[in-house]
Amino acid sequence: MLIRGNVQAHRGPPRATKFRKQVAETNRWLSPLQPDFYMRVPEPDRDQLCAVLVVAAQKGGDPSLPGWVGIGFPHHDLSSWAEIKSLNQLMSLYHDAAAPTIREMPVEIKDRAHPKLKKDGRSS
Repeated sequence: MLIRGNVQAHRGPPRATKFRKQVAETNRWLSPLQPDFYMRVPEPDRDQLCAVLVVAAQKGGDPSLPGWVGIGFPHHDLSSWAEIKSLNQLMSLYHDAAAPTIREMPVEIKDRAHPKLKKDGRSS
């Protein structure tokens, strides 16, 4: 599952909205479990993963162009990233892979947020 985060000035974890918390719960298996000594703790479903498209704004540059674009895998509570990589880093992981035999899975985008730049009340 791929959810969209917001355009932000940094690469910190996404805001913990109710929707994002529910979707990121699929990443519970990334966090270590402390099983109860006397009770059986069910294993989380490991065939699901929640990813967030992370876009960070440029500092001092053209505000219409992103400064950094990547994919982040948040922990289930959205407190931090389990892993965050730029698109260039992700593409380099698959550079030598032979992909014609791999069938692509469809990606469902759940979060349809449209980020807008706030107008600054100050005149330049």
